[in-house]
Amino acid sequence: MAVAIFNFIYNRSLWLDEAMLALNIVRKPLYALFKPLDMNQVAPIGFLLVEKAMTMAFGNQDWVLRIFPLLSFLVSIPLFYQLSYRLTGSKLISLVSCSVFSLLLNLIRYATEVKQYSTDVLVAIAIVLSTILFLEGKGKKWIVWFALIGVFSIWFSNVAVVLLFTAGLYVSYVHLKKKEESVYKTMVPVAAWLASFAVYYLFFIHNHPAQKMMSDYWSNTFIPQNIFSADFYSAVWEKLQLVTGGLLGLGRFWPVALFFVLAGIVSAVKMKERVFLILFPVVLHFMLAYFKLYPFELRLILYLTPFIVLLYIQGVFWIYSLFEKKLAISIFLLFPTIVCGYFVLSAVPVEKEEIKRCLFYIDKKIAPSNNIYVYYSARPAYDFYKGDYINVYKNDKVFFGKSSRNNWNNYIKEITTISGTTWIVFSHVYSVKNKDGLKEDAYITNYLINSGYQVQEKIICKGASAYKFAK
Repeated sequence: MAVAIFNFIYNRSLWLDEAMLALNIVRKPLYALFKPLDMNQVAPIGFLLVEKAMTMAFGNQDWVLRIFPLLSFLVSIPLFYQLSYRLTGSKLISLVSCSVFSLLLNLIRYATEVKQYSTDVLVAIAIVLSTILFLEGKGKKWIVWFALIGVFSIWFSNVAVVLLFTAGLYVSYVHLKKKEESVYKTMVPVAAWLASFAVYYLFFIHNHPAQKMMSDYWSNTFIPQNIFSADFYSAVWEKLQLVTGGLLGLGRFWPVALFFVLAGIVSAVKMKERVFLILFPVVLHFMLAYFKLYPFELRLILYLTPFIVLLYIQGVFWIYSLFEKKLAISIFLLFPTIVCGYFVLSAVPVEKEEIKRCLFYIDKKIAPSNNIYVYYSARPAYDFYKGDYINVYKNDKVFFGKSSRNNWNNYIKEITTISGTTWIVFSHVYSVKNKDGLKEDAYITNYLINSGYQVQEKIICKGASAYKFAK
């Protein structure tokens, strides 16, 4: 928890995707959030409404927009402990699982990002835990709670349907197995979920204008449909790497994670049929990616993290149980936590595109006669932050670049037609390099220097930079 809170207090700059969503939230009136967002942004309506309410209460600041994702992560930690304990029956396994979960870099990163992925994790845990509590509970109140959690989850998470489909299958199986159970105990929550999803689909998913763009954007994350092709097995292998090494933050050591996850699946006999609740969502997401219905990418499968962590630690404990001299290798049980702690402490505070530092620097140095040229991908973050820097905000000689990935000379034409001293602001630079090994920012700055322009000032930060050019 402390690491996530520290990362929140550090208050890094918004990166491109965050800035585009943040601009929609702060600029649009409340009712407009029910309509398709600008800049091809998509987010669950419940998430958007909470974020809007936060800004209305505390102001249009980046840290305000990060409160809800942070709270989602913080609440998910004790809920994950409860889920682990109810699935494994072991306080020790639950404590180690929880320690690893709370130290995973990707979870900490998205806990301070203005996106819904941290909320996805909370929703996933809440649905599976509520499924278990529903089956264990007595009385109508558990039916109501189970129904309500599912109904609201749909409005706060795009992946809620994966977990609810899993939960629906599981409770149906259990109640069919117990012939004395009334049918309505299963049907009432499921019917409520279906009604909630039908409304949400009709108003916010069906014929959404960003649907094709999103499908094209994520096209390389789907799984090839020819099961006899090498590409299919290559894609499956990559997805396994993403599920284990990506979610657990082990990078190139992902085969170790895969080994323990598989061991965890084999040893999950204590969970009995409940292992279905944490395995089937992974299988179902593979199927959705195969049929090109939902992408398979790290942030979009972040909600699977608690299930993979649980299997990972279950596998570690099972391997440990096979050794005779357990006391001599007890440090083995702490190894997952130590590894996660090392990775997260070496990467926190997380920085992505520190445009705030660049604008602060420009604000101190800029003269009234200076121009500002904003690289096209830097514009959303620039627009969000410019009001915080009075000299930048007052400058009326601002030129916004256009994307010209197929013809980089267009950037040069845009800049060289500007007369006078110009500040160039870069952020989220296109990652592809040209034949000379240069990215767009290096190509632009090198060309200007070789054309007689002088760099009078510059600041280079993580993922962002600014240069003062004069000729």
